[in-house]
Amino acid sequence: MARIALVSKKWSSSLETLALSLHQSRHEVLVITSQGEAPTHSFPFQILSYFQTWSSFEAIQFFARFLNQAPEIWHFVFSDPDQERPTLGMHALAAMAKSLPRRTIATSLFGPVTQSWRWKAFLSMADLATCPTRESLMHLKRKNRITRLTETEVIPPMTKLMSADSSHNQEELMRLTQSLGSFLLVPSDRFPEGAEWDLIEDHHRLLICGARRWHQSKRTYLHQTLSDSDLSLVMDKSKAVLIAFSDLDPSELMRIHQLAEKTKTPVIAHPRQAEALPGLCVHRKNGWVLDRGLDTLRQILLENPSLNLAPWESTNTAYTLIDSCVNELNRLYVKVQSAKIAVPR
Repeated sequence: MARIALVSKKWSSSLETLALSLHQSRHEVLVITSQGEAPTHSFPFQILSYFQTWSSFEAIQFFARFLNQAPEIWHFVFSDPDQERPTLGMHALAAMAKSLPRRTIATSLFGPVTQSWRWKAFLSMADLATCPTRESLMHLKRKNRITRLTETEVIPPMTKLMSADSSHNQEELMRLTQSLGSFLLVPSDRFPEGAEWDLIEDHHRLLICGARRWHQSKRTYLHQTLSDSDLSLVMDKSKAVLIAFSDLDPSELMRIHQLAEKTKTPVIAHPRQAEALPGLCVHRKNGWVLDRGLDTLRQILLENPSLNLAPWESTNTAYTLIDSCVNELNRLYVKVQSAKIAVPR
């Protein structure tokens, strides 16, 4: 297998999961990050936290040390692209690595990019680039931030649910969910208002995670941030989780997907969300896709007012999705490296 250097200014759960997954795929993994970013507990791979300012000078100074590990793939990871833009040091590392024969430069963006012009120079050096959604990938391509020679793919952020987390609201949430009767959970306060919701709310109340913005007797609002265990409890008591009208980023979609699979809660999603994260919502299998928005939801409720679905087998979604992402990365690594061998420099 390959020797891979993962380069990231910040340590994140996505970076950690990616590194562990690549290690489990029998790659030799090296993580390069900032001073003070590496966790205190040990990992089965090496972590080099030399960088302070991520300047070109630091990159040139440390590059020889990194070469002692002989990385074949230099994979730059940005968990929050708008906050972790490419530094001069990253530009220098990528340029020096690319000058060596048969070295692959990869970049993974695990969040949306709003200022794509800042990425053009860096992405132009990439042999492989991944984005969290097809929309973000097409945006970068339309803006000519990614060249036609770059291999591209959609890979969502890789995160695993905590096995357990502390919660002080379980009894309160239990009482609340019992008092509501039949309800749909809306995991975001970014939710449209309007009289057209009357039919939906005649069947099920809405429990919205967010601050109350207008008076509506059939809606209940949760003002606190819910931990994974809290959200799991509320999902388990709901008829379905309604995300079709919420603007959720890829990591939020992943969280909803994992918890929905864990609690066997149907998901009501927008077509773009279903496409962005395969398996999140398969129409009439583990939820419903609203291809015509509220009209589709009203039709579903007329035909199936209780929102019943045939039972499906529970799967370990966190590992299934991560394994799928890593398998796709392995395929892309091999494809890019094979192309470099076929056309020697």
